[in-house]
Amino acid sequence: MTYEDERAKIDETAKYLFTASKNAIVDFISQTFPIIIQKERVEIELLTTEYISHNPGFSRFFPDIVLKITGLSDKDPLIHIEIQTEHDGTMDLRMVKYGYIIGASKTEVNSENVRVIFIPHQVVIYLEENKRISDELTVQVVFPNETKLTTRSRY
Repeated sequence: MTYEDERAKIDETAKYLFTASKNAIVDFISQTFPIIIQKERVEIELLTTEYISHNPGFSRFFPDIVLKITGLSDKDPLIHIEIQTEHDGTMDLRMVKYGYIIGASKTEVNSENVRVIFIPHQVVIYLEENKRISDELTVQVVFPNETKLTTRSRY
């Protein structure tokens, strides 16, 4: 078995853990994100992980795990989890891209006729220890008018 095959099996096994019992998943979410969840009031749904981007052209993206929490609030927040078997120097950019693509699939137009994109809660789980891996991914986007948007993902 090649190194790539071994990494793929480890990755798939880790993803399989998120098909575990609802209680285990709720405990993980509660410990990872600032979300208060009453287990008996919510449902956790594992969503498809294929997202289509329409600009430019059509591109397919496959984030690892996307969960929907139903019964927590009116917005039914999404959780995005990436499993990494080794250090990835572009993980920060991938998380921003995945967050946008997942959020764009759940857009709505508000009462002021403004499209609102709901970015999911996000975390990266690294299955290795590496000194180059920090506890937080930070990306800053600077718009032409010099407005800055800084986003952080923990892992």
